[in-house]
Order: sequence, then structure tokens, then C-alpha cells
Amino acid sequence: MAVQPRLEPGYTKYELEALKGDRTVNRVTLTGGQQTARPGTILNVIIPKIPNDHVIVPGTLAVRFNLNMGTSDAGNYLVDNVSRALVKEMKIAIDGVEIQTTSDYDDYKTYKDLWLSKEKRDNMLSEGIQSVDQSKVRCGTSGAKTSGVEVMLNKHYSNRYKIWLDDEFVTDNGSLFTPGLGKLTFNITLADGKEVVKGSTGPYDYILENLELEYTTIKNSTLAARAREWYKVGKTFAFEQVSRVEQGNFKDNEQSIFNMSVNPSKSSLKAVLVLFRKATDPTKNQTEEFFNPNFTEVKVTVKGMPNRVYSNGIQSEDFWVEAKNFFHKGMDDCYTDMSISKFYTDKFCILIDLRSQIDDLLHGSGIKTLKDAQGVQFAMKRVKGSSSDEIEYLIYEISDAQVNIADHKIKNHYV
Repeated sequence: MAVQPRLEPGYTKYELEALKGDRTVNRVTLTGGQQTARPGTILNVIIPKIPNDHVIVPGTLAVRFNLNMGTSDAGNYLVDNVSRALVKEMKIAIDGVEIQTTSDYDDYKTYKDLWLSKEKRDNMLSEGIQSVDQSKVRCGTSGAKTSGVEVMLNKHYSNRYKIWLDDEFVTDNGSLFTPGLGKLTFNITLADGKEVVKGSTGPYDYILENLELEYTTIKNSTLAARAREWYKVGKTFAFEQVSRVEQGNFKDNEQSIFNMSVNPSKSSLKAVLVLFRKATDPTKNQTEEFFNPNFTEVKVTVKGMPNRVYSNGIQSEDFWVEAKNFFHKGMDDCYTDMSISKFYTDKFCILIDLRSQIDDLLHGSGIKTLKDAQGVQFAMKRVKGSSSDEIEYLIYEISDAQVNIADHKIKNHYV
């Protein structure tokens, strides 16, 4: 006799005998005592060695700070999703061995955040996803609102923001046990002021003050001992590696055919991503707008073999499907703030998915391009626009990567 699980007499929705331990949200000064930073500064964030009976909860690492406007004009305020816009380059290393380096990190992470749910985005004040009115109140901009919900929220959040250290390496590989790991560092290169501050008048300047590293720990000797054992006998960190490999410009009314290529030496190249931005006056910087240059077709050649991915080329109506399959993680449409109309209007990208199976939990299903001189070539056709505006494009390689730890140090590193 089949019955619903919750009708079974032995059913309970709870997991019994849960782990016990002291949970602590730690906020500490950055190693070296760095308290302030300005545009172009490199923040050297070293993840501390925690006590032997503690673990770090994955997904809790962040840099907290007060964001002030420096010498900016009193009428200026912040761009959308400012915590992403602040980071021009991100490097992650263990004992000096780089495991992730992403230039134009700001554009890539901002674009990914567009695919979050509306509910999640509506609650990301710490990250700077907010209305213009809210941004002006938090910046103390001249003429900002003096009443309303924005002023109420400002009493709680003020000018305090976070840059999340949310690489998959530290978010999707279990509890982080730093005593069993080498020296883990995040090097964050801060963006130019024109990429962070909006307004009608320069200078466009900002300053980060009261810098802190935030992370949550759980004190439990059994869990920590298990983590230590894993890091001793062999622990695999599987993650996504993102590299910006090319940047360029073209005029909207000139070029109609693009022949591009990437030649990575990768064990599993998952995708090639191309983002476009309309080069505008930086005083109107729209960080969450990605230009649609009216491409109609993309033909892909992989290792000399033409007509890959789509046998007759990726057509314009396919761009949405390919991007959605990759960034939306296969969930129902109601769980994203992105829509087909937004995508083709000002949230556009070209995503060439090179995985054999469209499953986000399968690691290593991308194409193997080791020692291959031809790599991936793609010919893109578009309808030329009527303006002479400069269009910037950014090409990223997205690959599966893994780091193997044994004897509490890097054993090997695969990309």
C-alpha cells in the first residue's frame, strides 16, 4: 500500500541527532592591519588559521567595509551591484600557487547575478543591489530623500557593504579547515572610480574604510577531526575556473562578421562566454546593462571539426536557451529575475555551451583541448547598427578545475 511519506507513522521531517557546537560570526581586521583602500589598491586577504577544533562554514567568507565617496562630487552615488563593480580582478592562491585568476571579474559576476531570483536580489542591500534613491541616501548625496523606506533602511545598513569571497573553491567543497590547508589568499584589485561612482560631475572617487574579514565558524572537535583527516589522506576541491581571455572594441555601424577563437589547454572546457557593453559616458555607467549587438548566427568549430553544438549554427532564438541552460542551473523560470524580454533587450550574452551533458552536477563533461592548436573557433554574424557607438566585447573561458590536497598541501592541480 502506497501512502504519502508524511503519513507513515515513523515519519519525521527532521534529521535527528544534529551536530552540536558553538557557532560564531567572526569579524577580524585584515592580516597586515590594512584598514583603508582606494581605487586601484590590491587587497591582500589572507584566510586565518582557525583553532584545531573549528571549521569555517562554506559560503560565509566576505570582506566588510564602509564605502565613502572620497573626493567625489556631492551629487554622485554608486553604480548598481557595487560590491561586484568594485572588483576588477580576483586572484586566489594556496601557498603562492594560483588556482584562479579572473580579469574583468566585475563584469562576469555582475552578469551571473542577473540570473538570481527577484526575491534574492531584493534582499541584497549589503551587496549594493538597490534603487537609485537608496544608493543616494546611503551615500549622503545632496538632494537625497529625507523620509521613506530608504531612510529607514539606511539606519540599519548605512554605508556598510560586503564583497563576498564566493568562489566555488570555498563555497561548494564542504567545511573549510584552514589548519589542514596551505596559506589561502584572495588578492582583490579594486576598480577605477569611474566604474564604481555615478553622477553628472567628476571627480569619481571612493574609499573603503574599516576593512574586516568576516567568516562563520563552528566549534566541534569531531567535525574538525574529520576535516583534518580528509585534508591528510586526500581531499578534492572541484570548482569552476573562469578566465577572461580577450577584450576588444568595434563600431556598431561597421563590422558585421566576426571570426574569433580561443585556444586553451584544458581538460574540460565547459563554455565560452561573450559579453558586450556599449561604451558610454562613464557618468552614466550602467553596470547591469549588457548590450545586444543584434547577432543572428554563431557557427562553432571545435578542434577543426565544423558545425559543433548546433549542426546548422546557433541561431538568434537559440541564444536565450543556451544562456538559460548554463546560468539558470535548470530550475523553473519562477526562480530567476531574468526573462526572455530582458535578455534580448539589455541583459544579453552569447554563451557557447561545450558540455556533453547539460547537468550542473557533472564535473568534467566539457571538451578536452589539451595540446590542441586549433581550439574553439566561432564565426558570428550580426546586423550592423546605425550609430557610430563603440561596443566593447569580453570573452571568457569557463572550465572545470580541481585541486587535490594531501598531507595538508597541494598534491596536484588540474584544469
